[in-house]
Amino acid sequence: SRISNFTDDSELPKASSSLQAAGHQISKQNGKRCEDAFFANSSALGVADGVGGMAEFSEFGVDAAEYACQIMKLADSAMGPGVTAWQAIATAETQVQAYGASTAMIARLN
Repeated sequence: SRISNFTDDSELPKASSSLQAAGHQISKQNGKRCEDAFFANSSALGVADGVGGMAEFSEFGVDAAEYACQIMKLADSAMGPGVTAWQAIATAETQVQAYGASTAMIARLN
């Protein structure tokens, strides 16, 4: 797995801020399940872009849509006080039960 961890915020100005986020999953025009997933809460947001090309392996139990959904649910659940975005995605990756592939990103507001 390749997980990038950008944590050097020493040059960023310290300021109070708030996060407002919303999202909506749009079905594909062909009626197939969307492979994308997301979460948003008061301190973080995440997006997972499931690999639609994995559908050709569905006979082997691969489901990129379910994989992306589980990764986001697990990462959201892992986001507690003191937990970094990197820790949340790493935890989700170790706990996911579905088989698939996805690009995932989590942003944490401190």
